[in-house]
Amino acid sequence: MLKKDFVSARFKNKLERELSPDELILWADEPTPIVAKNFLLLGIFFAFLIFSSIIKPFNAASASLFAALIVFAIFLWSQIQFKKTLYIITNKRALIIKRNKTFTIRSYPPHLLQFIYLTEKKLGIGDLIFEENISVRPNNAPKVQQFGFVNVRKVRLVEQMLRSLAKNELEQK
Repeated sequence: MLKKDFVSARFKNKLERELSPDELILWADEPTPIVAKNFLLLGIFFAFLIFSSIIKPFNAASASLFAALIVFAIFLWSQIQFKKTLYIITNKRALIIKRNKTFTIRSYPPHLLQFIYLTEKKLGIGDLIFEENISVRPNNAPKVQQFGFVNVRKVRLVEQMLRSLAKNELEQK
C-alpha cells in the first residue's frame, strides 16, 4: 500500500495509521525550502554593517565569514522547518501532516478542494491554498491563516491532481 520512497521514515508510521485500508497514496512530498534572495541580500548587508561598526579597522575576511554564517543559518533554518511537514494526495483526500512535539493532521475530502488558489513561483514551485481562516485580533486588525500545500514542486501537476480528485467526487454524486 505505501511505497517506501514516497514518504520519509519520520512520517511513515503516522501515515500508515491514518490511511484507511482501501486508501492509496497518489502523491506525497515535503515542501521545497526556498531561501529568498532578498533575505540573503539583507542578511549579508546587515552582517557587513555590523562587522564594519564592531571591528576597527574593518577586516573584510571576517565580515565575509560572518555573512556566510548568516546565509548558512537562514538556509539551515528553512531546511529544518520544511522537513517537519508532509503533503499527501490519496485517492480519497488530501492530507497535511506537521510534526513538532506532536503530530497535527489536516484532512481535506474532495468537496473541500473545489476552490483552490494557486500561486506559482520560479522553477515550477508554488502554493496551493484550499482553506483560509479570517479572524479579528484584539486591535481589530484582521488575521488571515491560509492552509494548503506551500512551496510544492511541480505545482501545476499537483494542482491537476487535486482538481481531478474534486471533479471525480462531483461526478460520483
